[in-house]
Amino acid sequence: MSRAVSKLWGALALAVAGLATPAAGAQGTLSLSIAHYEVTHDGRTERLDMVRTSDRIEHRYITRGITEVWSRDPRGELSHWKVFHQPKRSVHYTAGDLRTIEAEPLWEQLATLINPGERAKLKAKGSKRTPHGPATPSRQRRFP
Repeated sequence: MSRAVSKLWGALALAVAGLATPAAGAQGTLSLSIAHYEVTHDGRTERLDMVRTSDRIEHRYITRGITEVWSRDPRGELSHWKVFHQPKRSVHYTAGDLRTIEAEPLWEQLATLINPGERAKLKAKGSKRTPHGPATPSRQRRFP
């Protein structure tokens, strides 16, 4: 693959993710949160990077070579891009598509690593101070 095509694909991925550089003179700031995880399940380790802004959430499944981008418009409707790294292909689901296939996740669930309902079931195991403030460890339990 030529270097120009590779750069074009990278620019497309950033544009889909909403992280492309704003045009010169654009006003406002971008609040960006990036987290890197290693998740082990059934003896397999998956590297996951999460990128979040106020209206976009990106889950990069590095090991699988897939990126899922969710965006929320001003009306609160979601759209979804599924980007396959190796064949350099993507699938776009509009808000109407997601309603049709009954695949409308809650924004709050997309924005966290652990399902909020499951997190609420965890029992506190004490409290610790961290450089960033208090933290409450929870008992580890297996999720189905």
